[in-house]
Amino acid sequence: MFAKGTKITHAVVIKKLNEILQARGKKRTDHAAQIEPLQLLVQITSENNLGEGIIIKIKFNITTSLYDYNPNLATYMKPEMWQKRMDCINELMNILFANPNIFVRENILEESENMHNTDQSLCFCGCIFTPVERMDEEFTKIMQNTDPHSQEYVEHLKDEAEVCTIIECVQRYLEEKGTTEEICCVYLRPILHIYYKFDYKALQRSLTPAEG
Repeated sequence: MFAKGTKITHAVVIKKLNEILQARGKKRTDHAAQIEPLQLLVQITSENNLGEGIIIKIKFNITTSLYDYNPNLATYMKPEMWQKRMDCINELMNILFANPNIFVRENILEESENMHNTDQSLCFCGCIFTPVERMDEEFTKIMQNTDPHSQEYVEHLKDEAEVCTIIECVQRYLEEKGTTEEICCVYLRPILHIYYKFDYKALQRSLTPAEG
């Protein structure tokens, strides 16, 4: 990934990260292969003790890159990629809660990002709610594209508990550090999982004694 003898610094890692991300959106980009160099970049960054700030930035981009993996928006994500997506978000949130001095906000300018000066709060541009929102939408898509009478549907339904746990985790984070808009959006997500339309007519039929 780096030429032999290259001194691994924050600037060098950020430059490499930007090179990898520039390929996103291009028609011939192998999105699955793009995730691998990002994971390698995390490993190199960790080995050179460059700090959690820059590691979180790379992991955040791994999480968003997983959404590019599914090229056909009409189909749902493969089980292994779906699980990897949830694992990445969980890992990202664990690091953020363990490092309260790190801020991820959408209104931070790129030139104002700070990923190494620990005398100040570490911060970079990003929206924590977006990958969670897309994860939840993907879960809905999975359920809609699975036969409700199949065992596969039952297995997918088990994921809802983890999805809701992740949403609650992000909700706690945004209550402390998010914008009013982000907080309102994340509050809506659990409601979508517990809301159902009450069928009054069906209830009346069940309470009415059968004739004859």
